[in-house]
This record gives sequence, structure tokens and C-alpha cells, in this order.
Amino acid sequence: MRIPIDIPESKNRKKLVFHKNGFDRVSEYLTEFITLFAVILISVSFILNEFKNHERIISPIVILIVTLIIISGIIYSILNTSKLKILTGISKAKNKSDVGKISELKNWKVIDEGKDYKTILVADKWSGFHWGKYLTVIFQKNDLLINSYSTDVFGAISPYHWFGNRKVEKEFITQIELLNNVP
Repeated sequence: MRIPIDIPESKNRKKLVFHKNGFDRVSEYLTEFITLFAVILISVSFILNEFKNHERIISPIVILIVTLIIISGIIYSILNTSKLKILTGISKAKNKSDVGKISELKNWKVIDEGKDYKTILVADKWSGFHWGKYLTVIFQKNDLLINSYSTDVFGAISPYHWFGNRKVEKEFITQIELLNNVP
């Protein structure tokens, strides 16, 4: 189940804005909180165990540093997963035509289309455990606003596929540049 996107609000805020009900929002925040809490709990329990057993101090310090890196990466991904990248295009008609050509070339399926946007189901065999990877392209004057996101089993946006989503965006940008002959 995909959650519909509020296109006018997304254009204004320069990030994807979804029409979510209260249950969707609570479950999304709860999942993110539980993940962060689990990472912190596991590392803190290891650190406390090391101190209690008077083991070496280097292991807890390394675990603490790794935990902080992982947590900061998850928080960064949560905060930035819906941001729209802005590409300068030629014209709205040319941009729509180019998006259609790219989706055909890559065997991506356009699953939703309006006068100001296209949502594309990305067929990717190189990234794993998600229930769908989508590329949303919003047309604003001559610009393209793009975002790739993955969903979980319930259709909520998953921040844990950040690198795979950026790879899809990079691939799309490369194709747009090739079609527009941008050096």
C-alpha cells in the first residue's frame, strides 16, 4: 500500500509530504524510536558489562564511537529521506518526455502520473530487503524535483535504504544529463 503524496505542499516545502493518518505517523515514529533505542541499549549494556568485569577500556570506547556513528547516520537518514533534489530542466514538456524515455530505458514502471508529477516503481536487483523502491519526479516550471524512497511491508517510508535510494537518484540524474547533453 502506497501513501499518496501531497504535490502542492511538497513543492512548497521542497520535500515529499505524504497524506498520512495518525496511525501511520505513530507507527513510523515508533519504529524509528525502537531502532535507535535498540542500538543504544545493546552498546550501553556491552560497555557496562566491560566496566563491571574490569576488562580493557579500549573495547568500550571503540563500541561507543561505532554506536555514535551508526546513530548519527540513522538520524541523518530519518531527517533527509524525504528531501527533494532540484534539477534544472529544459521545459516541462521536454522533462516529462525525458522521464518517460528513462523509465522505458531502465524498465521502470510509471505507476502514478498527474499533470505535475510521475511516480515510478524502480526495478532494482542490486539492493535488498525492502517492499518497493520508488522514484517521484515533480515538475515545477522548468525544474525537476526528484526523490527516491523505499517502503516497508506496511507502505511506510523506510529510512534504512538511504544509500540505495541515492544510487537511484544518481542514475536518474546521469540519464537526464545525457538526454540534455550536459557535460
